[in-house]
Amino acid sequence: LFIIILNSCKGQDSTSLKNKLDSGNKKKIIRYHADSAVKNSRQEFFLKDLGKIMEIPSNRSEDDGLNLRVWIWDFNKQYVINIINSTTNKKCYIAEFNIKKEDGEEIIIIHKEWSNLYPKQGWESFLRMLDKYQILTMKSGKSPEQMGESLTHMTYIEFEVSKAGAYHFYEYVEPSFYRFVDKGSSNVFNFLEYFNETMDVTIYTPAKQLFMEAK
Repeated sequence: LFIIILNSCKGQDSTSLKNKLDSGNKKKIIRYHADSAVKNSRQEFFLKDLGKIMEIPSNRSEDDGLNLRVWIWDFNKQYVINIINSTTNKKCYIAEFNIKKEDGEEIIIIHKEWSNLYPKQGWESFLRMLDKYQILTMKSGKSPEQMGESLTHMTYIEFEVSKAGAYHFYEYVEPSFYRFVDKGSSNVFNFLEYFNETMDVTIYTPAKQLFMEAK
């Protein structure tokens, strides 16, 4: 059983500042039943359910459309990025949330939402960067165990790609640490750094000074 508390927000139009944090507050409680095997994984079925109960916009039914979701599971904060691109619709939405237990029940709290984000260099440039970093086509990276490493603090980055009716999921662990030895981790790290800059947000904040390339 989930109790979902959503502090959702209604956006305000602005011709000069499109990438603004939404303002206003309202509380919404949603009860959600899920099989424990699904609920305790971060894989496809859990993410699809989580997207639905968080009411994240989707265009997965459109054959010509792209729906990209990026889930950032950090130690203290979690974010979901939702990007829609079709012939009639181009949107970027972000939510900051976390999951905790309260009175024996699991609660998802959405703390902040950003909607109608627009890349500084335009959508065509943004889509080219998706291709440059192979975001739509990569496969999951190796686990820390496969890499022969043991980290006490790990950020998980998960991607859901829905395009032309097909669904693709993959995951990378702590790309800021592995970016020097793994091409896929480097792509994920560089894309998220680019995303922060072009969308004028700060949602991916790895401890880069702790993970420096060996001299």
